Amino acid sequence: MKKLLLAFLLLFSTALFAGDEDHFQAMRDAVKGIKLVDNQGHEGSGSAIVLNTRQALSVAHVFSNPNLKAFIRINGREIPVKIKFVDTKSDLALLEGNLSCPCVTLSSREPRLDEKIFNVGFPFGTDLKWAQFITEGRFQGPSDDGRFWTSAYSVPGNSGGGMFIIDGDKPAIVGIAEGIVGINGRVYTNLSTAMSLSLIKDFLRRAAS
Repeated sequence: MKKLLLAFLLLFSTALFAGDEDHFQAMRDAVKGIKLVDNQGHEGSGSAIVLNTRQALSVAHVFSNPNLKAFIRINGREIPVKIKFVDTKSDLALLEGNLSCPCVTLSSREPRLDEKIFNVGFPFGTDLKWAQFITEGRFQGPSDDGRFWTSAYSVPGNSGGGMFIIDGDKPAIVGIAEGIVGINGRVYTNLSTAMSLSLIKDFLRRAAS
């Protein structure tokens, strides 16, 4: 079932973004997969955006197990990273390691209502050999806790990936993918949540202080 869903997403991505390869290649290049290994050798996964040659940004809930070893996959290599700063309330984690660009650009503005959002990440991680995908949706508005809702589809393993808009003529980050929406025990697979640009900037300011 996972392989069937991934095949659909990849075909959808290819058809949807034909003719815009420069933008989407830039998004793909700056979003990386995270490999997690616990003390028993069990593996998990997530996604991260590369900020610069020393730092990447992901979600805190991916690192809920303090005994995990974490690696970011860059150009086929697994680069060890450590958590430099974490905030469970905003669900963000700043990672540090010997990384390399291409790196993301933070947007100069928040997304507008119904603006296109592109969600880039690594669904299912190690189960599907680190296949990356992009989905398109719309900005559905902010929540009351510094996050926002979007119809850009998310699946497990995508947490920590980038939510992009086209800002001017370049793709730029407006959010970090968190998960799908669940309300009163009901899961809405057509809605995803993300940490907003203002939440990200506030987190990075606190991490640098």
